[in-house]
Amino acid sequence: MNKNYALYLFKRWKPGWLFYAVMYVMIPAACILLDGSNYYLNQGEAVRDSLHTAFAVSAGIAIVSCFILPVFMFSYLHRKRSEDLFLCLPISRAQQIRTEFFIMYAAVMGGFIASALVSLLCGIFTYPGLIHAAGQMAALTAHMALFTGVMLLFNSLLYMTANNILDGVVMLGAYTLLPFIMQFVVKVFLQDVTVGSAQFYSSTFFERWLSPLYLGTANANILIDPDMIGISDINAWSWISEAVLLAYGILAFILNQRQLVRRKAERAEQLSDSPLAYPFVIHIMLFLGLLLISSSYHQEGFTASFIFILVMLCLYAAGSFIYRRRIIIRPRLFIIFAILCLLTGALSEIGWKTKGFGLIYPVNLSADSNVEINYDAYMSKKDLGDASAPDEYVSVYFDAVMTYDQWQNNKDFQDIFNRHMEESITALYQEKTAYFSSSALAIYNTSTVADGSTRMTNYHRYPLPEDHMLTLDELMTVSQFTKVNVATDDGENTYTLQAYLQKEGK
Repeated sequence: MNKNYALYLFKRWKPGWLFYAVMYVMIPAACILLDGSNYYLNQGEAVRDSLHTAFAVSAGIAIVSCFILPVFMFSYLHRKRSEDLFLCLPISRAQQIRTEFFIMYAAVMGGFIASALVSLLCGIFTYPGLIHAAGQMAALTAHMALFTGVMLLFNSLLYMTANNILDGVVMLGAYTLLPFIMQFVVKVFLQDVTVGSAQFYSSTFFERWLSPLYLGTANANILIDPDMIGISDINAWSWISEAVLLAYGILAFILNQRQLVRRKAERAEQLSDSPLAYPFVIHIMLFLGLLLISSSYHQEGFTASFIFILVMLCLYAAGSFIYRRRIIIRPRLFIIFAILCLLTGALSEIGWKTKGFGLIYPVNLSADSNVEINYDAYMSKKDLGDASAPDEYVSVYFDAVMTYDQWQNNKDFQDIFNRHMEESITALYQEKTAYFSSSALAIYNTSTVADGSTRMTNYHRYPLPEDHMLTLDELMTVSQFTKVNVATDDGENTYTLQAYLQKEGK
């Protein structure tokens, strides 16, 4: 690091640094001073929750700063005039880059420590019993020291994959969002080509392991508010996440040697045509878009899918024009588009022909949680024994809750469920019903989490075609274990199955 260069950078943007520091400290502290007087439970609970909010705001500002500061600090490398000026300074390129990283890291972590410390002192002053939160702050600070360092290295790398400021911002945003977009597309794709196997598209694989932002934020949430453990996708502190985060930091550090230290000055204000810039982003987005369209072909039909494919072609062409800064149509564009169409279409068709790549079996349930079976169907009165009113419908539903052992020992109920599960799967792949049919049979685990709410896991849903609803005899069997409800078409009256049959004289 070069001390004179560091002082120069500080003096050059002194008003901005001072405003940043004041904002960083005052906003989190205000969470304590303004909210700490709201004793909705008791003073300790109120101030503790306010302190959690202050820590969250401090961490949030630090994370946002990790996106803003690389753009702010390295923009000179994207402008020819400023690049020539800065690279002529009497210091080595390596020293220059190290100094700039030191300034960014000191600004982020210095601001975070100051704001978290001020918030903690305000909390202790308001309610002395919060002295134990000092340990919480120390653990959070240690995590943020790693997290922000990795994010600064990683975001600087993403920003410098481009050759001008606008493209750099686009690359930074695109790569940040890409893991979340991939997760969404994979979820929808598997949802469209499978039935009943929600556990395969309810994970956070891409978000968790391909996004340093997600890795660091998940662990930070636990340190900010330990009550979050066990709620949603957060189970506990993950040392594996910290190790992967560190690996991302090491990789970004190595790659930054090329993107920053050994960067050619001639790249400034040129097209961002490096392999990891626009070419990769445009084509991976095109692939994901076409995969989404191909997966819905069997439900949407040819016409709708063809229209969406034309839209994707237009977007692909527009992206290529923007990237190259000129409108030019080349055969290569159509060849790549056709290849990706065939590839995604083949993946979708394989998934359909193999019944969801074989992922739909078996029904996976946890032995540590309750089992809930839900049936909700719009049934003809004819199916309930009233042949005189075949065109009149009623809503039949039940929610059976039992322990895992009770479910395993309930062979009659299992036989009914398994038969309709098989019929649902067969009907879907023969395109006799849609995944989002209003009539469905579902099974899943339920458990109570830390905040007292009910958490649903291992969700399996099987849409039912009209000719494969539960029969009256099957409903009578189910009614031995749980209450079966029948609601009239107008929704004004609801009966138990036995009461409804008695009313109808059956």
